Amino acid sequence: MKKIIYSVLMMATMAFTLTSCEDVPLPYGWPFANGGGDDPTEVPVDAQGTGTVDDPFNAVAANFFASQLGAGSESDHDVYIKGKIVKYKEEFSTQYGNATFWISDDGEDENTFYVFRTLYLGNVKYTSGDKPQVGDEVVICGRVTNYQGNTPETVQNKSYIVSVNGQGGGEPQPTETLGTIDNPITIKQALDIINGLADNATSDKQAYLSGKITTIKTTDASIAQYHNIDYVINDGTGEITVFRGKNLNNTDFNKAGEINVGDEVTVLGNLQKYVDKNGNVIPEVAQGNYIVKLGGGSAPSGDAKGDGTEANPYNAVAANNAASALPSGGESEEVYVEGIISTIKEVSPNYGNATYYISDDGKANNEFYVFRGKYLNGENFTSADQIKVGDKVLLKGKLLNYMGNTPEFAQGNYIVKLTPGEGGSGEQGGQQGGEVSGNTITVTMADFGLANATDAGTLTLTDGTKLVFAGGENTNNTPKYYTSGSAIRMYAKNTLTITASKAITKVVLTCNEPANGSYYNGNDMMYGEAGGKRITVKKDSDTQVTFSGFSNNSLFICNDYTEAKAGTQLRIVKMVITYAE
Repeated sequence: MKKIIYSVLMMATMAFTLTSCEDVPLPYGWPFANGGGDDPTEVPVDAQGTGTVDDPFNAVAANFFASQLGAGSESDHDVYIKGKIVKYKEEFSTQYGNATFWISDDGEDENTFYVFRTLYLGNVKYTSGDKPQVGDEVVICGRVTNYQGNTPETVQNKSYIVSVNGQGGGEPQPTETLGTIDNPITIKQALDIINGLADNATSDKQAYLSGKITTIKTTDASIAQYHNIDYVINDGTGEITVFRGKNLNNTDFNKAGEINVGDEVTVLGNLQKYVDKNGNVIPEVAQGNYIVKLGGGSAPSGDAKGDGTEANPYNAVAANNAASALPSGGESEEVYVEGIISTIKEVSPNYGNATYYISDDGKANNEFYVFRGKYLNGENFTSADQIKVGDKVLLKGKLLNYMGNTPEFAQGNYIVKLTPGEGGSGEQGGQQGGEVSGNTITVTMADFGLANATDAGTLTLTDGTKLVFAGGENTNNTPKYYTSGSAIRMYAKNTLTITASKAITKVVLTCNEPANGSYYNGNDMMYGEAGGKRITVKKDSDTQVTFSGFSNNSLFICNDYTEAKAGTQLRIVKMVITYAE
């Protein structure tokens, strides 16, 4: 049994080329005939085949093989699967060129395997002609995945039909690309292609795109769990979101810092015109993309200064150099590093730490990565506004050469000295917005003059109170301002931290009116936290919610939900903050 499980693990981690199905022998074979028993990890008795061209998996074996992959992971090589079509979910069409159906050994609706959006004979999109019928025996070749950890299936557009009732469709056609690795298309060209696609459609061809990373959207926890990253690149002609991208050579990301804001990357993937449930078009490089070139946009290239002592601390370049000189995974003794905060990735009052970058001039070049650092003298961060872009910091901690390719300040570092700066790119619009009357301030989200579909980020009111909007556990949708409705939209699990110089006693939010049966006053699970106290939201009406019953300089609001998607949006049009008298 150990041999069986070991074989499965080996199969799930081998790396192969993703151009066409090749008859790749499995490293140790897969003795399905001995399956069964009470151990849930044992191979099922009815599983047959080894996944090769001469010995394809049957539906049971394919299900088992895919189910051994991590949640959301896909196989690192192509496999062959054989069975009879039980029923279609999506028939072949000329619009998308693929189809979705179930197969089983005997064509009956039992022990089926889910073939999701597979391509046609010869690894091309379906255009016209006969289609496989229910009852036809097909051989499928391609990648498989364990979607959401509970649905074994083929990967969209990464499998194709090899034969129907024993009749093949010829050799797979070579895949053409838009641009090349050394001569990628511009992002403007990519956007023009995307604009010509149907809603939620993807391009027929993969495209090479190159640009500088301007934003990394995915949280550290999500990277560790799902091993991909959402980020934005810009090449001067435009910008585009890279959705759930993989690392170099289609390998997993394992930790934040493997790519950074400022890095130059070249990616390969299909283009997609994604339309969210609110009708907003988001041009993307579709899931399945990966980095083919990783430049050094934020690698150390300036003058190294300092020796790491408190009297003569390292600058960002010297800290990068010293960390890079350590063995892979190696840590230094405690050293001092000084710089100006250039980018804030995350401040987490819940965990008491912050992840950010520093540089000599506070700009996003020659940066050093500060991973989960503590506040002054090692104390926890308690609010998101305790540091900002432009602040000068003296830090103490251990350098780490994570994975041999990511120099950083190891978790546990802390700020020794903090000198406030003049603010910077971390804030949207400075001190603008809000009308003070007595002990209240009233602000509409339209007051800030944000462009449509802009990340809300950090907003400052006229009295200095800060509104810090963040994605929270939702790595796909961060709070954004939309001119339609003149509201900042907070999605499931998004957060808002309100911090003032005096105690806040009440916050009233006015929301968009319901429309077409949808409400916009937040989830019923929404809550606030102030001074360690959980504040229950009061829904005054369909368009107003109130947080009260506390007195604290900071209020943390979470539009909580059972998962980081769906639910009821909190669309904030206006906010009234009441302070203690």
